[in-house]
Amino acid sequence: MEVLLKAVIQAIPAYAMACFRLPVKICKGIEAAMARFWWGSTGETRKVHWKSWKFLCQSKFKGGLGFRSLVHFNQAMLAKQAWRIFQNPNSLLSLILKARYFPHSSILEAVPGHSPSFSWRSILWGRDLMASGLIWKVVNGYGIQTLGDHWLPNNRFKFFTSNNPPPSSHSLSFFITDSGTWDVGKLQSCFDESMVHDILAVPVFGSYGHDKLIWEKESSGCFTAIPVASSLFKKCVINSSLCPVCKMDNETIKHALLDCSRVRKAWRYSRFAAYYDTFKNLDIDEFFLGLLQTLDKNDIGILFCFIWALWNQRNSFVHNQYTFPPKEVYDWSLNFFFKFLDAQQHHVTGSQSASPSTQVQLPPSTGLRIFTDGAIDSANRRHSIRVVVLDADNAVKAGFSTPFPGLVPPAVAEAKAIFQAIQWAQMISLPVDVLLTDCKSIVEKLNSCNWNNNVLDDVLVNVKNLLSFSPRLVISYVPRESNVLAHNLAKLGLGLDNELVWNGSLPSI
Repeated sequence: MEVLLKAVIQAIPAYAMACFRLPVKICKGIEAAMARFWWGSTGETRKVHWKSWKFLCQSKFKGGLGFRSLVHFNQAMLAKQAWRIFQNPNSLLSLILKARYFPHSSILEAVPGHSPSFSWRSILWGRDLMASGLIWKVVNGYGIQTLGDHWLPNNRFKFFTSNNPPPSSHSLSFFITDSGTWDVGKLQSCFDESMVHDILAVPVFGSYGHDKLIWEKESSGCFTAIPVASSLFKKCVINSSLCPVCKMDNETIKHALLDCSRVRKAWRYSRFAAYYDTFKNLDIDEFFLGLLQTLDKNDIGILFCFIWALWNQRNSFVHNQYTFPPKEVYDWSLNFFFKFLDAQQHHVTGSQSASPSTQVQLPPSTGLRIFTDGAIDSANRRHSIRVVVLDADNAVKAGFSTPFPGLVPPAVAEAKAIFQAIQWAQMISLPVDVLLTDCKSIVEKLNSCNWNNNVLDDVLVNVKNLLSFSPRLVISYVPRESNVLAHNLAKLGLGLDNELVWNGSLPSI
């Protein structure tokens, strides 16, 4: 009966729920019919309902049966429609709705308006749910209200501790300096120590972009997720969070791609086996970031095909009860990758199709090279960047190191160092054609131009804009051991109070 109710009755209204808000009476009526069927009631007799339907909709881990609350499911489906309108304001649907209902605002401030359609009122209901999961990405703070807006993760309620706080209508820019960093003095005068500690963990990016609402639940800032069992279970889509393949542990993204028994065998039959055996216990983000930094461009393409094949085979096993033996998954992904390359060659010539390499031949002996790096001090909520210019004989010609208050992700610190280095080189007309960084993922992302909503992409977009004024400048990856000088200046930058600039040789400090 459970399978029948979930696979048939609950699935029938799903399409309509993705477009319209069903009346609560209809949803409750369907749920009442399901409850009567579950407890064995018939048209002539009525059986005792020993538990409420609300209780049966709870997770099985909490004693329920994991049935779907149709009202909540309906609102979640409409929230997806609202997200599409919010993220794609130039789509035909968005333009029509904007012209009709919110010509002078965004969908977040939109109201039903005069004589609204039923579909528009339905989308607004989903909009309310979507808005609860949004957070402001802080850049300069001019578009963010300190007290009224949600910009501090896990803390929607911010309290002043001073007797003379800034006006409640004051924007967050009051606490951000002209150079685009947190003003620690102002923060300490208005918030307690615990709150200041939390605020300094929020990245600030000054002139790198603009304040923007993003999805709080994903690091990319986009409303997406891989539908592993643990995620589907939390949303009451399925009955269990156990891995459907090995049935030994909860299926998280890491389990599905790294830890499942079939996946482990597939990794060990691949060319990435040595790295996997060494670093398989890392968090999934650290695992793939480290792996990407060790591979060249073609190997990265093979890696992504392999990861896709792992997920594809998982789905094939779950839905079709068929999958390749683990030792064949890598060979299949390798064959798929080379078929893709062959298909691309039918559209462009070999010279035109070759994408920029992450490794470049250094310029002749007369060239200058810029080396950049970033550093993080989590304990003191600080980060720093450093830039060093070397000539062909590896002699130091110039450089600078700058500290910043507040925490940022390591990749963002690296990207800020690149941005500051290019800006500085252009300002003093420094004749350089090569900039070297030991963050391979940034170089790859600059070549791919695949942007998301996260703060790293804001910095990289500005880097691309600067590069348009220096068309000969190439950003290239260099291994950490070849970037020792810039890397060793990390602690120096973290210990400074102000920017340190030198010319001709390293500073005496």
